[in-house]
Amino acid sequence: MTAEEKHVIKWGAKQPMIAPLRFPDLAARAYVCRRCGTAVARMAGEISVLGRPAVTTYENPAGIACEIVTLAGAMHLEEAPEGMTEHSWFEGYAWRQAACAGCGTFLGWRYDAVLPGAEPAVFHGLLVAMLRRARPGPPAESTS
Repeated sequence: MTAEEKHVIKWGAKQPMIAPLRFPDLAARAYVCRRCGTAVARMAGEISVLGRPAVTTYENPAGIACEIVTLAGAMHLEEAPEGMTEHSWFEGYAWRQAACAGCGTFLGWRYDAVLPGAEPAVFHGLLVAMLRRARPGPPAESTS
């Protein structure tokens, strides 16, 4: 599979479908909230979970397609206190909602392993549509 492809996994489907993936700004370094610009993850933190590509589209039980990027870590998120395993896209993981700490926009989910020793123990799945890629800017110049 090339970098221009991704898996599309339909809820309950046995075989994944393939669809093209396009990210025009490959030189970007961070994912930021599309609404307010708060940095939420480093692009270097993209990981494969359960052998799936880091960017994958899943369909929830209501039939809504969600393209997510799986990340080893995230920052500046407000997360629901309790997780649930029902309808998890990742067997063996409980999910909880995660929103941008800067503006409150829903960005995706935090996943916690429910079995001891599972790797990764914690990761995030953030909605690609709610993020944009950004380069860290130069340090602000002092005016004093």
